[in-house]
Order: sequence, then C-alpha cells, then structure tokens
Amino acid sequence: EAQRYSDLGVTAYKAHPGGDWRMHLEISEALRAKFPDMTLMLDPAGSDYSMTEAVKVGRRLERLDFHWLEEPFYDQYVGKYAELARTLDISIAASEATYGGPAGVAEFIRAGAADIVRADVAWKWGVTGTRKILHLAEAFGINCELHTAMSAMDVANLHVACASKNSEFFELYAPHELWHYPLKQGLDLRPDGTVHAPTGPGLG
Repeated sequence: EAQRYSDLGVTAYKAHPGGDWRMHLEISEALRAKFPDMTLMLDPAGSDYSMTEAVKVGRRLERLDFHWLEEPFYDQYVGKYAELARTLDISIAASEATYGGPAGVAEFIRAGAADIVRADVAWKWGVTGTRKILHLAEAFGINCELHTAMSAMDVANLHVACASKNSEFFELYAPHELWHYPLKQGLDLRPDGTVHAPTGPGLG
C-alpha cells in the first residue's frame, strides 16, 4: 500500500497495522528501510499498549525518524497519554475518539497529554466543532491533524483544512477510491500526491 501511494506522488504514509506491538515494530522497520525519505507515522488505532510497550515502540520510532505515534492507548486514558508525552521525544497524536467535541480535546491539551490533537467533521460536531478545535489547538501553539471521515464528509474536512493554518496533513483512507460514495466524484489525487478542494457550490 505504501509503495502504491508513493508511486502516486504521496510523500507521507501512516501505517494502521494489525497484530501486536512487536509486529508494529517490524512493519515500521520495513517501511523505513523501503522508504528512507518518506514522512512516516504509526497509528495502532487504540491497540491499548501497556506503558512499557508504548515506550519501547516510541523509542524505536524515534530512531527510525517517524513523524508521530498516534493512539497507542484508548482515548479515555488521559493520564497514560500525559506520562507518555513527557517520556518520549516523538510527537504523540491523540483525541480523535474523545467525547464532548471541543471540550474533550481541551482536556488533552490541559493535561499535556498530546503534542498533536485530532478532529474531523464526522466525530467532532461538524464543521463548526472541528473549526473550534483547530482554533483551540492554534491558541496553544499545536497542530490539529484532521482524522479521515472515511466518507463524503472528507470533502467537508478538506474545506476545514484549507481554512486553517495549523494542520499539516490531509488524511485519505486507503484505498481512497472506495470512499467516494455517494459522490459522483471524490477527492482524487493530483500527480504531486495532493488533493484540492472542489470549487463548485456548497462543498463542491
């Protein structure tokens, strides 16, 4: 999958691996060996590592020059996230599954539990809620990276991203062609690996 998207011009790839933390390390090592210049992230998607496992994975990712480690725990464990963020140098991304819209993300920021917060229009109270989270993160000098909505709502996500300055990446769920429904045309990749917001009425 990473090879396919690299061939399409994409310069950043996030792995969502199955298996346990040891397999996640094997996959991470293989990705870095194959793509020495690609921006790489690891997202165990709430695999609920132990603290020891999370530190081991994080330390290895630091040596592999990964950009961030995302959601090594379920999002209710704010205290574990805060401890991990203090322990590791790699950026910790979290909060995509918190409850309470902007207030849930604010608790992560208040606790120092994430270096990068997450939001999207499907899970965080629409365009308005997601914009609030982006502004909240901006006020604290951190990025809010938009979580894929895995649907036509990604068009709304893209418009929100384009109206923000503290969002570095746009996440397309792979394979991206499967997530056009119910749109006639989804967000297609340009030759340089980017996506552009539609210019038609409304969300385009």
